[in-house]
Amino acid sequence: MQRRSFLKNTTGVLAASGLRSGWLHALSTGDWIDLRQVAIITPTSHTAREANAARVLVEESYKRCGLDWSTEANPQRGAVAIYVGTRASWSKLGQRVAGVASQGGSLPAEGFNLQTGADSNERWIAVFGADERGLLFGIGKLLRSIVFSRQNARVDANLLNIASSPRYPLRGHQLISSEDQLV
Repeated sequence: MQRRSFLKNTTGVLAASGLRSGWLHALSTGDWIDLRQVAIITPTSHTAREANAARVLVEESYKRCGLDWSTEANPQRGAVAIYVGTRASWSKLGQRVAGVASQGGSLPAEGFNLQTGADSNERWIAVFGADERGLLFGIGKLLRSIVFSRQNARVDANLLNIASSPRYPLRGHQLISSEDQLV
């Protein structure tokens, strides 16, 4: 079957079944946060791994869509603030995101909490890790939730209000079978 025929037939089937309109409706009704202007905020006395997590966000946004997110302490008006920190340093991020730590206060090791909110200073996103590894896993989840395109990034706020932690102390990628050998 030629490509043109395939696309025409597929479009017809989707239109007839109503899936296409439902999909478009879901895209248009989401609570999307525009991430073209972002300021990533870390605690004033952050660890090297917290700084690394913030750097991962900056580098990945630039690599995926060409946007250069800043790491300034005071975001400019209209910029979305992304707060990044661990349980040990979360209190240094200020009152704006203080409630996130109380929601994720009982997270086990390697757990993370993603929250979003809005106030008079615009939208914000918080990535709270129980520890440094949990923070990095939270950053990864945030990056997987963002829809990147050329010079544009956005995320559905409904996908971000989550808490996650591993069921077992070891994550799946750390398991090695008896047949595998470390080189």
